[in-house]
Amino acid sequence: MYVSITRLILKDSNPITFFKFIWHTRKSRIQAQQSPGYITLRYNVFGGLYTMSLWENLEDMRAFKNQGAHAFAMLEMSDKVAKGGKVFTYEAEAMPPWKEAKERLNRDGKDLTKFIQGLAKARKKSAG
Repeated sequence: MYVSITRLILKDSNPITFFKFIWHTRKSRIQAQQSPGYITLRYNVFGGLYTMSLWENLEDMRAFKNQGAHAFAMLEMSDKVAKGGKVFTYEAEAMPPWKEAKERLNRDGKDLTKFIQGLAKARKKSAG
């Protein structure tokens, strides 16, 4: 099984920005629950905005990530909601406790700032 944990850093402290994150997370959760290989998904908003999901295999997790509501959420987050974040995916026997997952994310996670900025630039270029 594979765990994927993500932390996003919002652009501002406006409650509307936070609710946009929650809205896209909810839509992505619905998509995940209908996806092959999905096991479970959790949220945590203490000390950051985190999502953590557990998948049977990498192929199904990647397919989910790159289509539907989740793919749309990544585009929306890129220029409307997030200014940065981290992601880390690793093999595990079960969903870890939040403390362990956050420690691994902080230690081994990939910084999403350049990825988010690149999506924002591409989105603005295609709109303009």
